[in-house]
Amino acid sequence: MKKTYKIQALSVLILLMGVELHAQFTEGRINLYAGYSMGTYRGDSLINEDGFVTPALYPNFSGMNGWMVKALAGGNKYIRIGAGFDHVKARGWEYREEIDYEGSEMVMNSYSLIAQFRTKLARAGILNRISVCAELAPVVGTARLTLSHPLVDIESEDDSAEQPMETSDLFAGGRVAAGFECLITNTFGFYISCSFSYQQVDSKLYHDDRIISPGLDAGFIVRLMNDKRYYY
Repeated sequence: MKKTYKIQALSVLILLMGVELHAQFTEGRINLYAGYSMGTYRGDSLINEDGFVTPALYPNFSGMNGWMVKALAGGNKYIRIGAGFDHVKARGWEYREEIDYEGSEMVMNSYSLIAQFRTKLARAGILNRISVCAELAPVVGTARLTLSHPLVDIESEDDSAEQPMETSDLFAGGRVAAGFECLITNTFGFYISCSFSYQQVDSKLYHDDRIISPGLDAGFIVRLMNDKRYYY
């Protein structure tokens, strides 16, 4: 019985290391991605505009998380082009004793055009499963802030003035990412990557004019229209 287990373990090891009698993993012409995103906002906790000091919005959120999808295609083994969509939320705003954005929620939806640069899959071995990747992407989207209480008190004679409680603002910028992809089968795998985003934004409800956010992404890959598969 122990001998049988040893033979089975050796067989798995041979498959993973890609020695003789190995089924070659080939490049996929279309890759579909879906995953989980998490990160933080960076920057100064206070904004000083000509002597007027106020707490910043984005850097004082405790963090953000959400999901992303993207599709990449291309016959070139080193470069792929595609598009992506990201949806993230941020909560837990806190800065000392200030209550400006306490209890508020930020929802960001972004669209990107992606250029991915990747290493070619090796013909055999563990590098027949793993590719190292880097991405560049221009990004546009909307940032929707929902307040839990009014920032300012607006008084009118008939008390009919509405308090601004929500804003949706456009942002634009770029994103870079680096990581790796690992194949489990010839059509299915997973990825892990680190990213850094820089966006510019303009809003009437907060004074931040930029959004800086490092992040971590992880998820699954489905590969379509694979190249011919060889056995050797």
